[in-house]
Amino acid sequence: MLDLSCIITKEKENMFCAWCPGTEIASQGRTIEGAKNNQVEAIELYMEDEDAVMPTDDTEFMITKRSE
Repeated sequence: MLDLSCIITKEKENMFCAWCPGTEIASQGRTIEGAKNNQVEAIELYMEDEDAVMPTDDTEFMITKRSE
């Protein structure tokens, strides 16, 4: 089982973007849960490709919030 980190950001009203640094794959959805589910599906489809490179998720993250 692969354990990957995913960063979800709010992009527009009612639109969220999910990005996985370990794979450089991004997806989106109208809710956080929708973005996450779409991201899982996108990664699964990518991994089905015989030329897919197995990602490593050894990136260290710092989470910040922009001030308004």
